[in-house]
Amino acid sequence: MCKSITSQEKLDGFYSYTLYYHINISFEGDEVFVIHNSNDEYFIDSYSLCSNRAKALICSSKYRYYQISKFPFGPRLVYEKETDCDDHRHVFIKDEDGLELDLTSGHNVKSSFLGWNRNGREFWVASNKRTRKEFDVYSYRASDYQSKLIFENRGQHNIEVISPDGSWLATKKLNSHDDASLHLISLKSGAETEIPRRNGSASVRKSCISFTPDSEQLIYLTDEHSEFKQAWYYDITNRKYGLLFELNWDIEFIKYSKSMKYYAVGYNCDGIFKLKLIDNTSNSEVSIPETDLDNFSISQAEFTNDELYLVLILESDTVPSTLAYLDLSSHKKVSFEQLSPSHLVEPKLVQSIAQPFNSYDQLLVRGHLYKPQNASDVNKCPVLIWIHGGPGGQFRPIYRPEIQVLVNEGIAVFGVNHRGSSGYGKAFYHAADKKHGEADLKDIVSAKHFLQSITWVDPERIGVIGVSYGGYLAMAGLTFTDEFQVGIDFYGVMNWSRALSSIPEWWETQRQFIYSKLGNPAHEQEKLESLSPVFHTEKITQPTMIVQGAKDQRTLKIESDEMASKLLQQNVPVEYLLFDDEGHGIRKRHNKIKLIKTTLFFLQKYL
Repeated sequence: MCKSITSQEKLDGFYSYTLYYHINISFEGDEVFVIHNSNDEYFIDSYSLCSNRAKALICSSKYRYYQISKFPFGPRLVYEKETDCDDHRHVFIKDEDGLELDLTSGHNVKSSFLGWNRNGREFWVASNKRTRKEFDVYSYRASDYQSKLIFENRGQHNIEVISPDGSWLATKKLNSHDDASLHLISLKSGAETEIPRRNGSASVRKSCISFTPDSEQLIYLTDEHSEFKQAWYYDITNRKYGLLFELNWDIEFIKYSKSMKYYAVGYNCDGIFKLKLIDNTSNSEVSIPETDLDNFSISQAEFTNDELYLVLILESDTVPSTLAYLDLSSHKKVSFEQLSPSHLVEPKLVQSIAQPFNSYDQLLVRGHLYKPQNASDVNKCPVLIWIHGGPGGQFRPIYRPEIQVLVNEGIAVFGVNHRGSSGYGKAFYHAADKKHGEADLKDIVSAKHFLQSITWVDPERIGVIGVSYGGYLAMAGLTFTDEFQVGIDFYGVMNWSRALSSIPEWWETQRQFIYSKLGNPAHEQEKLESLSPVFHTEKITQPTMIVQGAKDQRTLKIESDEMASKLLQQNVPVEYLLFDDEGHGIRKRHNKIKLIKTTLFFLQKYL
């Protein structure tokens, strides 16, 4: 390895950055609201495109914010806030005097802000306060916050979007691992219509993403008609549907400008979200200079109401999520320099390289490879295979400080998108159905064999590291194969039978989808136990590191407790790192630094 960089000062160089993760445009159109975090503090700021000035609105070192919108009239704000690291968000109002009101208070209540009626007099909230298992929809009067139940969910609907005029609700039902249905519900009559299927075809990769600003069409994504997700429209009045936009990659979002002069298309190109801008009047693509956006992934795009700008959140391996906007008169990118300064001056960062390989059955699997700068045929380096969460997630090349630390320490990282991952077509997505922990694990083993063919890789020093479902696969790699020198599990499932029997109440609408994809604990307990590392710890001999948040409600603390205890009893080298103040994911900066330091010491000792 190269010289250690584990000093606090140098680690600060990786973890001192601002992360932008939500933008919203005011009704007036000249004000951009942003949510970001920096050094364990969460902020809500506004930025005026007219005056070119930023204003701090909310700052908290305790709570994480999601969604933000300004009231159409006056300075009030509505936003989502997570009061603890337990996945329970509530919807809050901040009034003219700065006082905060929780609109959706209650134990184990989870709520989300759905948007405004275009008249600005009411907004909508989804909440499970009536029953923990299903989310209903409520309207709130902007004047006095009086609420009314407008949709009582008794049909296992997943709430998606409401039309701007308040007439229609679009939902999704997850019927099984390979079938979902989209539904349009009249909020006036209660009548429900299923969006027509082509020849009765099934597809789970569907979602309703928006209504057009005039509320006349529902825009939805589906792969019923293609290997990849396409954007389709459903004309509500005429009850006709048709293709809006398609590529040989998954479409991820469609955003319309207010008058529908433009729409923006976000698509997934091997984990990088790219953008196309369409002139809707001529149905032609608007040219954007490649140098402006080509090296970035676009996680969000919003038009200003005057249609002069398209505001973006950009990110890459070497640039944490930052703000920019396209000037729609010149179609060139302009950066929000004063809102998103770069703190990442030390040390140098590494750009990943897209790296496909053929798996055990010749299926093409893709990944992103980070090569240490000092690696060479003479100076061979160890590698960690990084496994994303899910199942069904995707490793995307965005800024990850922990990966940059590892690579600067001389450890290569290979982020693998094994079969079952999103972004590579429906056949690839479904290729691991009911074979999770088996077929996808073989892809990880194949990734190791591929790495051993690279001349600058040390073929004897290859380990696995994974988060959530990826943490499970990392432990499965140590349990059911003898291929890896070390394994690091970040809050992964160790006992599938218990985990699937302990699905959080608010995931009730997804229960059958999860069971049909992974297994039903009531009927397939023997199979689930055969795939669960905790029942086969005698097979594990290699050094293991386990990371867990005590407040995690998705992967329970008992999973990691039992695994660590059994391995210690077997005298397997184990590093168990428990964070009492974290949930499903390590969010706090001081915990992240403690985690990467512990990880480096573990790897220096065993890899």
